[in-house]
Amino acid sequence: MSNPYVNNRSYMGNMFMWMGIYMGMGLAISFVLPFPVSLLAMFIVIIMIDWLRARYIMKKMGITDIRHMFNAFSPTQTGYQPLKYYCMSCGIEHRETSCPNCGSKMTRVGGG
Repeated sequence: MSNPYVNNRSYMGNMFMWMGIYMGMGLAISFVLPFPVSLLAMFIVIIMIDWLRARYIMKKMGITDIRHMFNAFSPTQTGYQPLKYYCMSCGIEHRETSCPNCGSKMTRVGGG
């Protein structure tokens, strides 16, 4: 995944750029439309711009849709394996913190 904000300066510049875009859009809409309509139009425009920005950033990161975003963090793809405990007394492998065979809590943790 690529990070669109490589360093702090580009992040701040990007943040101020989008703040200026939002303020410019708000001012333009408020000068063109009367009050109640302009407020509604500003909310709609802000939501649409945020939605388009999120889609652009997700596409840049290689995420095509919401399902793909949540599947990217699933345990099967990250190589998740549950912890296995090995008893120090009898050497049996188990998944509890205390040994089911001898009841000892002296265990060492090993990968799956």
